[in-house]
Formats: sequence, structure tokens, C-alpha cells
Amino acid sequence: MSRYRWVILGVCLLGFMQAHIHRIGFAPLIPIFMTDLGITYAAAATIMTAYFWTYTAVQVPVGVLADRLGPRRMMLTFLAVLVVGVIAFPLSQSYAQSLVTRGLIGLGAAGIWLPGLRLIHEWFPPQERGRATGLFSAGGGIGGTTALMLVPVLAERLGWRWGYAVTLIPLLTAFALIYFLVRPGPLAERRSAAAVSLGTAGALKHVLGAPALWPINVSVLCSYGAFIGLVTFLPAFLQRH
Repeated sequence: MSRYRWVILGVCLLGFMQAHIHRIGFAPLIPIFMTDLGITYAAAATIMTAYFWTYTAVQVPVGVLADRLGPRRMMLTFLAVLVVGVIAFPLSQSYAQSLVTRGLIGLGAAGIWLPGLRLIHEWFPPQERGRATGLFSAGGGIGGTTALMLVPVLAERLGWRWGYAVTLIPLLTAFALIYFLVRPGPLAERRSAAAVSLGTAGALKHVLGAPALWPINVSVLCSYGAFIGLVTFLPAFLQRH
């Protein structure tokens, strides 16, 4: 295997950081955002969760399209959507505009994780994929922590609109690196006979029918939901009250 696989992993990690910067980065801005737009805490919370609506809705289509169109093309397409959302969100002047643009950000962020896993599958041998996936996943924690630390500082100095707009810099950097550096790996064309015979619908049914999968899914849903609540809604609520 080529050492270039670590470059691919680094670029994927940087891309996944962007998904979490914009997943978490709005949370510390909620109190000042509410004052600026004159909305309630419940309305701000709805805007916050709009990210997850679109992100969740397209996960299965993103996985299917990443297999058919290639992970690089999918990453660039969805990151372009994310760029549009990040530009539009600070320009929002109403609840409706903020809700739509926040949903657009979630849609753009949705096309990084699954294509990144596809690239790991193409570039890393089976015995290294667990470690590579763990390192890739760490990009989420790094991105979220970075957002919680830096976005409030930027907002305090520049105002929340310009402070949030600065997050375009790492986003455009990730877009450029994916464009110039990512390419199919040496294992890109290898598919098992079973995967070919099942097809997309059959493979999805096979995965969803695995009994061992559901306890893991439910535990992750509960634990990650609690984590998101702690790092987003709770700090904003305590700051306001």
C-alpha cells in the first residue's frame, strides 16, 4: 500500500472537521443570535436542529451515490453546498431565512463522512481500517472543540456574523485539498462477488437486517444525543439564565 494513504486520511480528517465546526459552531452564538433577530429560545433551538434534519435525511442516498459516482465527486459537491450555506447563514435577517440556511449547512455537511469511509476502504488494507476510521472520526471531536473555543472569540471581536463567516477559511482550504489531492485508491475497483450480486437494495437490506447492528445504533443515538445537548443547548441556556 502506498504511503499516500496517510495524505488521503489527513485530507478526509480535515474535511470531517468542517462538518463538526458547523454542527457545533452555532451553539455558543445562540444568546446573541436571539437578541439580534428577536426570537425565542425555542425558535433558536429549532434553527440549531435544522442542521440535523437535512443531514440525517440524505445519509443513505449519499452512501449509494458515493459508490456510484465516487467519493471525491460527492465530497466536492456537498462541500460546495456547505460553502453556500455558510455564506448565506450570516446574511439571514429573519427566522425563516436562518432556518433554511441552517438546513442548507446540514445538507452540505452530510456528504463528508460516508465518502471519507469509502476512501479509507479504497486506500487502506483491512488490518488498518479500524485505526484509520478511528483517526478519521477524531476529526469530529477536533472540529467541534475548535468551534466551541474559537467561534465565541471571533464573534466577540468581529460580531457574530463576521465571526461565523471566518469559518469559511478552513472550509475552503479543505475543499481545495480534496480537489487537488484526493483520487481513487488501489482498492477502488475491488468488490466482492456477494456485494455485486446483492445490489444496492439488497446490500441495504442485508445491513439493516443484522441483529448486532441495532443495539449499537440505539446506544450511539442516546449517547451522542446527550453529548450534543450538553455541548450546545445547555451552555446557551446557562448563559442566558
